[in-house]
Amino acid sequence: ACALLVFTACGINFSFGVYQEHYDTLGGPFRDATSGQISVIGTLASSMMMIGAPAVDPLVRWYGTPAAVTLSGILFVVSGLAASFGTHLWHFQLAQGFLQGCAACLAYIPAVVIAPRLFPAHRGLATGVVTSGTGLGGVMWAPLLRHALTRLGYRTTLVFAGLFAGVLIFSAATALLRVDTLPLNQEHSNRSNNDECPQSTEIQQPRILLAHVMASSFQSAAYFTPIYFMSSLARSLGFSEISGANIIALCNLCNCAGKILVGHAADKVGRLKLLSISTTVSALATFGIAAAATSPLPLSAQRTSLLLYAVTYGSSAGAYVALLPTAMIDQFGVSGFAKINGTLYMYRGIGALAGTFIAGSLM
Repeated sequence: ACALLVFTACGINFSFGVYQEHYDTLGGPFRDATSGQISVIGTLASSMMMIGAPAVDPLVRWYGTPAAVTLSGILFVVSGLAASFGTHLWHFQLAQGFLQGCAACLAYIPAVVIAPRLFPAHRGLATGVVTSGTGLGGVMWAPLLRHALTRLGYRTTLVFAGLFAGVLIFSAATALLRVDTLPLNQEHSNRSNNDECPQSTEIQQPRILLAHVMASSFQSAAYFTPIYFMSSLARSLGFSEISGANIIALCNLCNCAGKILVGHAADKVGRLKLLSISTTVSALATFGIAAAATSPLPLSAQRTSLLLYAVTYGSSAGAYVALLPTAMIDQFGVSGFAKINGTLYMYRGIGALAGTFIAGSLM
C-alpha cells in the first residue's frame, strides 16, 4: 500500500517533464510563457509534496493514516478537474502545481514514515522498496501521459490523471485500514544494530541537525532539475518526443532499481555511509553531463552521454531519498525522527522550490 502511494503521488510529479515539453509547444494559457515559468507548475507540485510535511504529522495522529490518504485521493481528483478548466498560466500553477503537491504530500509522508518503523532490521530495503514507487511510477506514468496528451489533449489528460490517481490512492487507503501501525512517536520493540547510535544527545545538538537540514536542502535543490529538463535536453540533441519520454522512463527505472539495491546494501554496509557515496556519485555524473553538453564532442557522443547520465543519475540520486529516513532513524532513533521528519522534509521542499526556480532562470 505504501509503495502504491509513492508510485502514484511521486510518479505523476516525476513525469511532469512530459507535460513541460507539451506545454512549451502550446499557445492559449501558455502563450508567451517561458520554459522557466511553465516549470513552476512542476516545482510547486514537487516542493509542496514535502513543504506540507509538518501539517501531515498532526493530521495522521488525530485522524489516522487512512483518513489522511483518503483526503489525498480527493485532492488529486479536484486538482485534475480544476486544472482542466485553466485559462491562464497561474491557474495551472495553482491547481496542477500547488493543489496537486498538497495531495501528494498527504500520500507521500505517511508512506515513508511507516515503512522504516515497522522493519527495523531491514529499514534500508523496506524504505527502498516503498520509495522505488517513485521510479516505477515515472516509468509507467511518463509513457501513459505522453500517449494521452497526443490522443486526448492536455485538458482531458489532466482529468484522466486526476481520476486515475484518486482511484489508486483510495485503494491504498482501504488496504491501510488493515495495517496496525505504531504511533509516530513510539519505538518499535525490535531494534536494529544501528539503533545503538546515540540519539537523545545528538538531537539536542543544533549543529548536527542543522548539518542534516542543509545537506538535505541542497540535495533537494538539485534533485528534480535534471528530471524536469531531461526531455527538453533530449529534444535539443535530436531525439524525438517519444524518445525523450523513454529517456525519462529509463532514468526512473534506474531510480527504482537503485533505491532497492542500495537500500539492501545499506542494511549491511551502513546507511549513512552509502547516503554520502550515492550523493557524491550523482553530483559527479551531473558535472560530467554538463561538461559533455558544452564540449565539441560529436552529436552521437553527446547523445550517448545523455543515456549514460540517465542511468547513473537515476541509480545514485534516487538512493538518497530511500536512505534519508533510515539514516536519520539510525542517528536519532524512531521517536527522534518522528520529531524532526516534518521539519526535515519541509526544508527539502523549500530547497526543491528554490533550486528549480534558479535552474529555470538559467535556462
